Amino acid sequence: MVTIVEVPPPASPDDPTAWAARAQTRLWNAESVALLGYADLCDTEEAAARWAVPSAHRMSLRWIALTDPDDHDTVVGCATLQLTLKDNLTTAGLFVVVTPEHRRRGIGTQLLAAGEQRAMAEGRTTLQSWASQPGFDEGSPSALTPEEGSGAIDGDSATARFMLAHGYRLEQVEVHSMLRVPVQPGVIDPLEADAAANIGDAYRLVGWAGRAGSTGSGTTGW
Repeated sequence: MVTIVEVPPPASPDDPTAWAARAQTRLWNAESVALLGYADLCDTEEAAARWAVPSAHRMSLRWIALTDPDDHDTVVGCATLQLTLKDNLTTAGLFVVVTPEHRRRGIGTQLLAAGEQRAMAEGRTTLQSWASQPGFDEGSPSALTPEEGSGAIDGDSATARFMLAHGYRLEQVEVHSMLRVPVQPGVIDPLEADAAANIGDAYRLVGWAGRAGSTGSGTTGW
């Protein structure tokens, strides 16, 4: 039996309720690696705990599915509702993930419903979601094209079937490109020469070692 519990946002990254954000990140990281074969898009649990703390501009709410409500190590699913508090007050981001071995049991549907109900209570009338998918042949019979822009995804994928069955539609496809290094001189040299000829001294190349710092962050659908 699976129990779904709503976990309040943590007051700090060290707050006891931050376990939910950490568990959510583990689920999404495992899903990303399983789908793509690499961990480039994975977040750390520490970063997840920091971003789970509400600010004046945003707040995330979480529902966790556990096989044992008294054991945080039995997480099998999660729904995250992301709310902006200063703008876009009629929209929300809603993201659901369930471990592969616990799918097709209604857990994802329950998690999605919990997030949708809270979103409506908050006055949000447009829900957006996002999911990864490996490279796909747009000419395939199962290709699903977006309402806007170009590209396609596999309409027979588990995610596509789940979202379509619950009334969502594909709006946009975002493509992530990968460049494997080192790049051969015969490939990179002409590109560098062309860039230099077009930009002159307008830009400069800056490099560093170690972690990149920033003052803010932003990310992306169904």
